Amino acid sequence: MQRGIIGLVNGDFSSLDTFRETTEQNGFKLKRGIDIVRSGTLSNGQPVLIGRAGIEEVITKDEISINESRIGFKETSETSTKYTEFVAIPGDFVVVDSGSGSFAFDLIGRQADCLISRAEIDLQQFYAAMRDYNPNVWKLGFKGLGSQTQNGVVYGNDVTSDGGFGETLDETDKNQLGLSYTSEGDGIKMMITQSGYIEIYTPSNYEPEEFAEYIASKAIPHAEAKN
Repeated sequence: MQRGIIGLVNGDFSSLDTFRETTEQNGFKLKRGIDIVRSGTLSNGQPVLIGRAGIEEVITKDEISINESRIGFKETSETSTKYTEFVAIPGDFVVVDSGSGSFAFDLIGRQADCLISRAEIDLQQFYAAMRDYNPNVWKLGFKGLGSQTQNGVVYGNDVTSDGGFGETLDETDKNQLGLSYTSEGDGIKMMITQSGYIEIYTPSNYEPEEFAEYIASKAIPHAEAKN
């Protein structure tokens, strides 16, 4: 698992089991469920769960018909399925593999009797903590720079060292941050956003447990539940 949306757990979430349930809406029987694929532990002994979640839901759409007398519209309903993979540290956080997988926060939360809210990352704090690695900033999204430049995204090589603009970028209110750095001999290239999305580009073969370990150590200390 290389990318995902972080959700923070509020409540007593000590375990999670595979489950299925069926509900009914507008005459449709809808299935939903969670599969726990495997479990493990982080280096600090925290348990980690790797799984999949899926739901069926009713969607409506306009069906258009054209005949000799008129063009008509009719609202029809059908079922659609959503799916996501996830990794969870019970009582701490859940990561789903995309924004469309955020439905799993509610699904897991109801099953585990807790509230899971999308995380917001304080990128100023995150960046300050990562300075110890002397990172190369290859991407920087900013906002509120001034009256003329309200927001933007800058790409490049070590953009905060740019002689003409780097110092200003370094001090901006950041909403996206892409870093390349070396940790314990390993090259890491990653990106994180204020809205709780994180992606590891290098190494490209992170196992879900490794991804969870990275998030727990680097992102969670600077995260809070989004209002």
